[in-house]
Amino acid sequence: MIAATVIRGMAWDHPRGRDPLEAISARWRNGRDIQVHWDARPLKEFEDLPLEELATVYDLVLLDYPFTGAAAASGLIAAVDGWVSAEYLRDQ
Repeated sequence: MIAATVIRGMAWDHPRGRDPLEAISARWRNGRDIQVHWDARPLKEFEDLPLEELATVYDLVLLDYPFTGAAAASGLIAAVDGWVSAEYLRDQ
């Protein structure tokens, strides 16, 4: 049996940030050989560590809205519409 590929994610350490990501990751894994492991940190620590450093350690990073503009301008984030179908996005 081949071990699943593990990708790492960083989220806000609050049930509103962490719980939905863990739930959807568990469901998404069904039928795939990819597992997402989520770490969590207090929101204050996102301010203390530059996004560029988080991006070198994590495959996925949940960003709070104040950081989105800086992440987009620096090229650290990619638009999701290039990865999923337009039909799926409309449904969401």
